[in-house]
Amino acid sequence: MIKLMETKVLELRGLIAKKGHTLRSFAKDSNISLSYLSLIVNKKADPSPKMAKKIADNLNVDMEDIFIYRTKEV
Repeated sequence: MIKLMETKVLELRGLIAKKGHTLRSFAKDSNISLSYLSLIVNKKADPSPKMAKKIADNLNVDMEDIFIYRTKEV
């Protein structure tokens, strides 16, 4: 079984903007590379659970507010 994580892009973008950040400023303040954050926001990469927690913590929200966890049989 594989655990997959899907990003709720609209929620993530909205929360970043609501905090007064651009992607660049949020990435810098969160110590995340801008390129990796861009990949997550554009659904070209799924964050690891550790990275998802870091993003959620920096936005002061629960991970479930911006990410969806799924499992897949292999």
